[in-house]
Amino acid sequence: MKEKLERNSALILILVNIVLISLLLLSAEIYLAYTEKTDNDQNWYEARFCKKAEDNNFQVTDRTGYRNGWDGIYKLDFQSPNIGNNIKQNYNRSGFTGNDLVPVKTEKPKILFIGDSHVFGVAANPILQNRFTSLVEEQGFYTYNAGIGGLDVVQYGLIAKRFIPELKPEHVALMLFLGNDIDRAPSPVAPRKHLYFQTNFDWVQGYDKYGHSFNSAQEAVDYWLKVRCGSSLDPATRFLMKSRLFRKGYQFYLDKIRYLWKEKLTNNGNAWIADTIKGIESLAEQNNASFELFVIPDKNSLTKEEIDDQVLFLRQRGLNPVYPEELEVSDYEKSGNHMLNSGHKKYADFIVRALSQ
Repeated sequence: MKEKLERNSALILILVNIVLISLLLLSAEIYLAYTEKTDNDQNWYEARFCKKAEDNNFQVTDRTGYRNGWDGIYKLDFQSPNIGNNIKQNYNRSGFTGNDLVPVKTEKPKILFIGDSHVFGVAANPILQNRFTSLVEEQGFYTYNAGIGGLDVVQYGLIAKRFIPELKPEHVALMLFLGNDIDRAPSPVAPRKHLYFQTNFDWVQGYDKYGHSFNSAQEAVDYWLKVRCGSSLDPATRFLMKSRLFRKGYQFYLDKIRYLWKEKLTNNGNAWIADTIKGIESLAEQNNASFELFVIPDKNSLTKEEIDDQVLFLRQRGLNPVYPEELEVSDYEKSGNHMLNSGHKKYADFIVRALSQ
């Protein structure tokens, strides 16, 4: 009898603990339901990314194509109505567009343009004729266009090291976009590692917050689904993540525990950006080239006060960023931040004036 009572007491105690734990978990779920951010708190990119995951039934199509760049593999072959059926057909032997990045003998002063999609000419129409580098060439210069969409300052420095000593240009023009070129951490550039994957979900960053590169588009999408959307490509994990408590715990693991002893990639007050640009300037001077730092304003920050505030960290390091003050919102595409033909024309004229002084 005594043993039976003890056994029943133990069972009751277990049941009470189960109930208490269940109530505790339920309370945590209710608390998180009222305190976690809503969908309205997502930025536009996160909201679009999460919606595309549902629209595509969580099936990833990898549209990323390897493309030979200068000393590594750099991103993407993609369709563009402004350049032809496939931009791949318009790459030169150097992996860029326009004149090959090889030494040439010419009486025209040579300019090496380094930058991202703005230098490449996205939103100019047609790109190869109306981007500002082509318009500068029409005014008596020989231009090298080392612009690829999605590059950042880390890669600008690598391009400079690779090409300035070889090409020996008279001018090096670094085109810094005052959008995603600043206020960001350095990217973990590595041979044959994608910084981005192009997928049916969107352009997806190819590395996590600690600089760990993903091996596939599926791995990258799954990570960012967990971090941004509280979801997953895996149905079982996606089901478990419907629990806010499980989702918070998993996201805490990904964000804090997974690489416990490794530091996150940080911006460090843009110091690394200024240091990299100073390195490019020094390299240009060592090779008897003039260095010009042109900044391309964000269309949402076009006043002189806003731009001067954004480039203050550059001037504090002795750099001299310049830009055309006549750019207007109408010079940019409506749904993006790239310059239209009118903006490219204004910028080309400004570059020619600046180089002539």
